[in-house]
Amino acid sequence: MVVERNECSKLSRLILDQSGNSLDKLGKLSVKELMKFKGIGEAKAITMTPAMELGKQRASEIPISKPVITCSDDAFNVLQPISR
Repeated sequence: MVVERNECSKLSRLILDQSGNSLDKLGKLSVKELMKFKGIGEAKAITMTPAMELGKQRASEIPISKPVITCSDDAFNVLQPISR
């Protein structure tokens, strides 16, 4: 069965709503808990579980800072170490 995009969007909102709009709680749902939602079978729930875990790991990483370049001296200081 093909699930329409609108149905997927509604299902996603429903699952997030049932998780208290908490991505942390959503990520802790088990395969059996996900399967309670109409339209999510075992295969889909098993696929969703590692994707949510990956999302949690990504969220916990410290973002890489990007240098702010406002003048030619800033650009030189950023590029000079890699031009050797």
